[in-house]
Amino acid sequence: MKPSTARLLAFLVIHRGEWVSGNRLFEVAGTRYGARLFELSHDHGYEWEKRYVHGTRVPEYKLPAVDEQLRIAL
Repeated sequence: MKPSTARLLAFLVIHRGEWVSGNRLFEVAGTRYGARLFELSHDHGYEWEKRYVHGTRVPEYKLPAVDEQLRIAL
């Protein structure tokens, strides 16, 4: 796992279940945070969610809460 991917994952785990702005992810993982999110899902099996907030162009992301992950797995 790339260091920037590991930083992004650690940040998302700390904020698990909370929506986090793409601007924050940019600060944590750099300009290619979208590629790091892709790596998390396709290479490491992490599911994340994305939404757009009305009035902004920057999406928000989150890792589902633990119980949501279990429900998805079942």
